Amino acid sequence: MNILIVEDNPNNLELLENYLSDSGYEVFIATNGKIALQRLNYVNPDLILLDVLMPEINGFEVCEKIKSSKKTKDIPIIFMTALTSKEDKVKGFKLGAVDYIGKPIQKEELLARVKTHLKIYKYQEHLEKEVKNRTEELTKKNLELILLKEDLENINNTLDLKIKKETTLRKKQEQLLIQQSRLAEMGEMISMIAHQWRQPLSALGTITQNTHLRFSLGELNQEYLDKQMLLSDALTGKMSKTIDDFRNFFKPNKEKHAFSIQAAIQQTIFLIDDSFKSNSIEVVNQISEDVTIYGFESELSHVLLNIITNSKDALLELKIGNPSITIKTEIGDKYIEILISDNAGGIEEKIINRIFEPYFTTKDSYNGTGLGLYMSKMIIEQNMGGKLSAHNVEHGVEFSICIPISENTNE
Repeated sequence: MNILIVEDNPNNLELLENYLSDSGYEVFIATNGKIALQRLNYVNPDLILLDVLMPEINGFEVCEKIKSSKKTKDIPIIFMTALTSKEDKVKGFKLGAVDYIGKPIQKEELLARVKTHLKIYKYQEHLEKEVKNRTEELTKKNLELILLKEDLENINNTLDLKIKKETTLRKKQEQLLIQQSRLAEMGEMISMIAHQWRQPLSALGTITQNTHLRFSLGELNQEYLDKQMLLSDALTGKMSKTIDDFRNFFKPNKEKHAFSIQAAIQQTIFLIDDSFKSNSIEVVNQISEDVTIYGFESELSHVLLNIITNSKDALLELKIGNPSITIKTEIGDKYIEILISDNAGGIEEKIINRIFEPYFTTKDSYNGTGLGLYMSKMIIEQNMGGKLSAHNVEHGVEFSICIPISENTNE
């Protein structure tokens, strides 16, 4: 494990380096913020110990620069400082730090906090690996679908036999589409849960090592233990609620029912909020007055999630500056229109009319199946009696979801 120490006091620097080296860690050092940022161009530490009060560039400024870089934004940072005010600590956490260590540095506390946050960091890497594995599963299913399509195109028997085989193959194709859609939802869900869990996992780790430290120092009492138990219960309750929220979101609706358009949109924004914030993507909510419609709420939520996720992928792939997605609604006499737009530059005019075709994708073969928008169009137009379309606007593309307000979609 590699650790970068950023400390301008030579005595503290030597002390920290000895503590960590004796515990088996490989240590890099920087005597000020400017040198630390230069070091990060050619070393990749697993954790950074960062002094707050330094000349020229203070620790808060260094932390902000580290978190703004795609290469270094996920490296956990622990501040070292004699500052004890609540405002200073809150400022550090808002900038992205995972913990604070007070000065003078205590060896046992230092090693305990370092060990805890390195474990959390490796666990987060494990979650990301799981998401990658799910993506590989989707790629395999995509290859199966391509082979199935080729089989359909090669049928050249008599008309009766051809119709019979096409019917059979289409049933298999529909089953694979459903299975792949479920895998895609599962991969998206795992990725979002990982983002939602990062903060409570870090907080639980801090509670554990603080409790252990108090016990080792003989300062653990019932009042402190009860307080930490209540806090732990609150954090685990929050994590459990996250699972329930995602499970309810992906639960299929078997029957039509009345639901709020505003609530469906806001629930979708809530689920993707952490993921988008981690990529510095702004979601602009311009929803007008609410409307209740009659239909399948979870299916509409899936369509919203698919369109918003496609915009996110385009913004990240093209490395758009100040990326944003805007969601707004316009209400007519018989229809409500949901408009979702981004600033990713739009879609080429020669292919924009093909984006709803099955198997057509603008992404590479590992990141796209060409099924998301096709299934979204089927949901809106066949299941909900509406219309789904797309057109380019000034800085990107805008998707329009037009849904009847009347209970009877055939009116």
